[in-house]
Amino acid sequence: MRTLHFHRYGEPADVLCLEETAVPTPKANQIRVRVHACGLNPADWALCQGFMAATLPRGIGLDVSGTVDAVGEGVESVGIGDLVFGVPDFMGYPTAGASDYAILAV
Repeated sequence: MRTLHFHRYGEPADVLCLEETAVPTPKANQIRVRVHACGLNPADWALCQGFMAATLPRGIGLDVSGTVDAVGEGVESVGIGDLVFGVPDFMGYPTAGASDYAILAV
């Protein structure tokens, strides 16, 4: 899948790159969403600059909407085909909302 992420900290225009990565698999109490839209805001730029530093690479896109295409163990509140929006798990995966697929906690 395509994802927008960074391998080092710095100015967004200098560090962001579009790459192919593996499609993430949802864990317990998570869903995978086929992304329809992703909002980028100042918090995303701050992540690129080292805010809440974590293991790299990291993704951006903290606001996402899309269609659920996979559910993890224990998920009962939403199902495959449901339309959802929320904040993707940008700490546990090298991707976030600016990707073809995103992981969200439920």
